[in-house]
Amino acid sequence: MKILILWRGLPHLTPPSYARPFYFIKHYGSTDSITLVSPYPSNIAIANVQVEFEGVTNHTVKSSLSKAVFSVLGRLTYTNLRYARDFNVFKQYLPSLQRKVNEILERNQFDIIYSDYWAYSYLYHLKLRNRIKTPVVLEFFSPTLYSQHCFLRYESSRNKIRAFLAYLSFRFFEIRRYNLFEAGIYVSKTHLELSKPFLPKRCYVIPPGVDLNFFKPLDAYSSSPSIVFVGSMNYTPNVLSVIHFYSKIYPHIKRELPNLKFYVVGRDPDRRIKKLALDPSVIVTGTVDDVRPYFSMAYAFVNPIVVDDGGIKNKVLEAMAMGKAVVSTPLGVRDIGVTGYENVVIAKNDREFAEKTVELLRDENERRRIGINARKFVEENYSWETQSKILYNVFRELINEG
Repeated sequence: MKILILWRGLPHLTPPSYARPFYFIKHYGSTDSITLVSPYPSNIAIANVQVEFEGVTNHTVKSSLSKAVFSVLGRLTYTNLRYARDFNVFKQYLPSLQRKVNEILERNQFDIIYSDYWAYSYLYHLKLRNRIKTPVVLEFFSPTLYSQHCFLRYESSRNKIRAFLAYLSFRFFEIRRYNLFEAGIYVSKTHLELSKPFLPKRCYVIPPGVDLNFFKPLDAYSSSPSIVFVGSMNYTPNVLSVIHFYSKIYPHIKRELPNLKFYVVGRDPDRRIKKLALDPSVIVTGTVDDVRPYFSMAYAFVNPIVVDDGGIKNKVLEAMAMGKAVVSTPLGVRDIGVTGYENVVIAKNDREFAEKTVELLRDENERRRIGINARKFVEENYSWETQSKILYNVFRELINEG
C-alpha cells in the first residue's frame, strides 16, 4: 500500500495517540510505502521506524496568550480562509502545513490517507471539492463530545469557560464535517457512542496497544506495602478520582495497613494533588523519566476512576502487562474486556474498594495469580503488533471496496 499519514505531532512511544502511528509505521514501514506529514521540521529524525517524513517549520509559542494570538492569526490567513475554513481557536492551525499537504497530494497518488482528527481540517476542503478520491481514515483518540459533560467539573471559572467554548466549537461546527470522510477509528465503543450521530461513513473500534517488550514483569517489590496510581495529574478525571480515593477509600485501607505508602505518579500534578503530599504516606512524584520502577515496586495498582472520559485506560493495560494486580472501579476497566477475580479485581463501591485492596495487599499468592493472568490477557489482546494488524486490515478493506 501507499499510505499518507497526517498527524499533529511526531509519532512516538507514548502517549497512545502518538504511539498508534509509531507502531504502525514500525510494523509496516519496511513493506509498504508510508509518507508522514507533521508540523515539525523535516530534518528531525524519527527513531526506529522507516518512513518518508515531510515536515514544516513549527512556530514555538509558550504562553497561553501567545498561543491564542498565534491560533487566531493562523485562521485569518488566506490559506485557511480558502482551504481549511477552520475557526476552532483551541486547535493550532498552520498555513505552512496546509500548503505542504496540498503540494504532496498534487504530486502523489495514495491508496489511503490516515489522519489524526485534530488535523482533519487540512483535508476538509479537498474532500468537499471532491479533490481527494482516496479513502480518508480519521483517528479519534478523544471523544469529540466529552467536553459537554466535563466543563462544569473544572474548579476555575477560566477553565470552565474554555471547556464550554471548546464544546460549542465541537458540537456546532467541527463534528458536523466528519461524515464527509470514509472511516473513523475509535478506541472504545463508549467513544463511538459519544460521537453519534456525527460519524464518518464507516466506524471501527480499535483499542490502544501496549509495548510488551517494554512493559513486562520486573522483580522489584518495595520492602513495605505500597500502592500506585499512574496518569497525567493535570487531567481532570485523574485529579478528581485520586482525590476521591484519598478522602473516601484510603483512610480505611490505612487503618488496616498503617505502614502503607501511596504513590501518585504523573506529570504536572494539580495543586490539589500536590497538597496530598502533606501526608507522609503519600508520595507525589510529578514527571518521571520511566514509570516502570513505580509499577514494579508496588504491591498493587489502584484505578479508582469515578469521573469517566469514555476511553480505555492505557495505564491499566500497562500495569497488567507488568504482571501487576489491579484494583479498579467498573468505570476504570470499561470496554477492556477483563474478568473480575481472574485478571483484575473490580470494586463496585468505596467500601468494597477498600476491603478488596486490603485483602489483596495481605495475600501475595493472590496478587501473583491475578498478575500472571493479567499479563497473559494483555499478550493475547492488546499488543501493538495485533492492533497495527487490525488497522492495516481496515485499510485493505477500504481500498478493496473503493
